[in-house]
Amino acid sequence: MSRADVLAALAAQRVVPVLRTADVEDAVATARACAAAGLRAIELTRTTPDVERALEALCEDEGLLLGLGTVLHADQVAAAAAAGARF
Repeated sequence: MSRADVLAALAAQRVVPVLRTADVEDAVATARACAAAGLRAIELTRTTPDVERALEALCEDEGLLLGLGTVLHADQVAAAAAAGARF
């Protein structure tokens, strides 16, 4: 997915849920509930412990556009991208 595709998807959705959860299981369940309600672009935050595992699990779900917030260091960008974050 190109940068333009990501921006177009975010603009089309207009509202992006930002999930701050206590654990991976809650992050995955909440993201899937958002997707079922039609919100396919979802941001998780680094405040969720082991958030990369949640991203990896959600990457298996077709049609989700996943982002990661609260990224503070360059090495976290690479880890987020490797786990499946696109914004």
